[in-house]
Amino acid sequence: MQILKLVLGDKILSLLPEYTKDAVVVVNSDGRIVYWNKSAEEMFGFSKSEALGRKIWELIVPKEFIEPKVKGFRKFKETGEGPLIGKTIELEAIRKNGERFPIELSLSAFYYRGEYYAVATIRDITEKVKLREELKSAKDMYEFIVGNILDPIFVVGVDGKVKFISPNVKISFGYEPNEVVGRHILDFVHPDDKHLILEKFTKFSETQPFFLECRFLAKDGSIRYCQTTSRPVYEDGKLIAFAGTIRDLTERKLIEKKLREVEKIHRLVLENILDAVFMLDEKGIIRYISPGVKNFGYEVEDVLGKRLLDFIHPEDRKTLEEVFWKRFEGFGEIFEYRIVAKDGSVRYCQSVSSPIYKNKKVFGVVGVIRDITDRKRIENELREREELFRTLTEGSPTGVYLIKKGKFIYVNPTMERITGCSRKELLQVDPFELIHPDYRDMVEERHFRREAGEEVPERYEFKIITKNGERWVDLTAKRVKIGGEYAILGNFFDVTSKKEAEEKLKKFNRLLVAIGEINQLIVRGISTRRLLSRTCKILSDTGNFPTVLICTLDRTLQPVAMSTRVKLYQVREKVRNCEVIKLALDSRKHVLNDCKRMECEECWIPEDVGRKVVLAAPLCYKRRVYGAIALVADTFEEEEVQYILDVARNLGLALRHLEVTREKERAFEQIKKNLEQFEMLADKLRNPLAIMKGFIELKSQLDHGKIFSELENQISRIEEYLDQLSTEELRTIELEKLFKRF
Repeated sequence: MQILKLVLGDKILSLLPEYTKDAVVVVNSDGRIVYWNKSAEEMFGFSKSEALGRKIWELIVPKEFIEPKVKGFRKFKETGEGPLIGKTIELEAIRKNGERFPIELSLSAFYYRGEYYAVATIRDITEKVKLREELKSAKDMYEFIVGNILDPIFVVGVDGKVKFISPNVKISFGYEPNEVVGRHILDFVHPDDKHLILEKFTKFSETQPFFLECRFLAKDGSIRYCQTTSRPVYEDGKLIAFAGTIRDLTERKLIEKKLREVEKIHRLVLENILDAVFMLDEKGIIRYISPGVKNFGYEVEDVLGKRLLDFIHPEDRKTLEEVFWKRFEGFGEIFEYRIVAKDGSVRYCQSVSSPIYKNKKVFGVVGVIRDITDRKRIENELREREELFRTLTEGSPTGVYLIKKGKFIYVNPTMERITGCSRKELLQVDPFELIHPDYRDMVEERHFRREAGEEVPERYEFKIITKNGERWVDLTAKRVKIGGEYAILGNFFDVTSKKEAEEKLKKFNRLLVAIGEINQLIVRGISTRRLLSRTCKILSDTGNFPTVLICTLDRTLQPVAMSTRVKLYQVREKVRNCEVIKLALDSRKHVLNDCKRMECEECWIPEDVGRKVVLAAPLCYKRRVYGAIALVADTFEEEEVQYILDVARNLGLALRHLEVTREKERAFEQIKKNLEQFEMLADKLRNPLAIMKGFIELKSQLDHGKIFSELENQISRIEEYLDQLSTEELRTIELEKLFKRF
């Protein structure tokens, strides 16, 4: 205070607090308060005695700002300078009660006797800040409204020049605001509409806004249809401007134009369509009817003002009346009924209608009446045809189906019976999954080619897979048109029995041909081994039997021919131990046995053939068994068994014939030997007889005793030869008996 007195003088110092509302505070270089005026006491709540000598940041500076203030005073103490010296700033201060409030602070400094002092002029700007915030809020709101309102806002001076235009003028007209402000409003008005603007701006009400529709020119030269709403602006009772908005009606105008065009088209449609469009009031009275009513023989004038029910067939009136009242309740549906035409004929009709609302209440019904008499007739004919089709297909012995877009759309009961699948299953399955893999590619290719309109065979046979196995079918298919799209109509019948019969016939034919070849071999009289080997090959070549085995029996069973590549010595013991073959040999009868049911440790049938049904038959003649034949197959037909037994009998007879032939050959050989013996004996008899003859001739010359002795010797020799002849004769007789047997 003393310093201030010295610097300012007592008079000025005493007057300062009296004439300022601002708080004046003086602090030394340490930040201690050396002066605190009356306004400071009122502003901060601290008395002069409480403030003097205290550091300023301890009294009125918020805590978060103390650190920077202390640092600033350190520099101020040394140089008398600081970032805020000579400036006016806004910041927050604290009252004695802890309340924060905004202040405006102006700082200045002076130097006295080696020390710097700061003078702070502080103004409470609470009201100013509040007003500023309110202004800012109002400005923000104004800018938001002006910036976001769809219609551009304008202010035009009395001279016709634009003083203000909102930024959204660019959206509607393509101009930037600065391209419009300062120019005459008529520069942007269509030449033909400028007089409208001039008239409105010269004849206006002082209090009421005025409206005007005219055309403005956009920046790109396009014409925009607009509506302006304007109001005069006064200042001190003097007209200074016109303010208002410009609403772009171009889209609405275009829509209205289109609506007028559509309305015109609708009117043309209503007047020219075959259907009759009607409107009824809440009492069911016809208030509008289109010229389509002429299709029923009535003129428009004949119908207007009358009840719709008056034209309905008596049997349908009650139902139609219920439907009519439902329309007033808001329900809507397509319904059919009959109308009595003007000539008395009954016409079937179909209608659809909707309620008409006014002030959220239904006050009428609008609808369409369509004559469906011809359609009904066609539908009846179609139903009759469908019934006929259903009768024909449902009771057909052949399977009938329709395939569209790769799916069954219809299958008859026979189709279900053949495949073993239900109708539901067939409608869900891929049709080609039913085809046997061996034929699937062929059937699929022909199906798609047929579907594409290409020429493919209409009829062919293939196998299908059913729930009960495989079946042969004979298919006839063709392309048909259903609902504007092509589909494939097919019918097939089960030819499995026929195919099996054909296959059986082919099988038997092959076997008969083989039997003929075997009989030719038998007639030719070839050797046993060759006959049996050729027979084995012929039977194997028929393809009926995966394995053929022929054995001979001469003390032991010996395999001599087998259709597989297995070496005979490898299966010799297995064949001898085969129960089926042994049973056939022991019983001299054929044996038919399923090897799959037998538990043989070792089987002569090759593994790649597998255990199947074996037919074993003995090769015998009367009671004599010469061997056996064994054949392997999946099954044996009864006729097939008989054919094989015929082969076995013929082979037995052939083997007997070969045996007899061999015995004859041995007999002829023996006869030949006997004849040679007879010739030798004859020669031997000739010698004794010659000797005896000589003795008789010399009996006169020789001693009789010696002669008789010699005769006895010769006679003994003759008797010996005669015994040999007797023995040979007996052998010859035996051979004779043997030949007689054949």
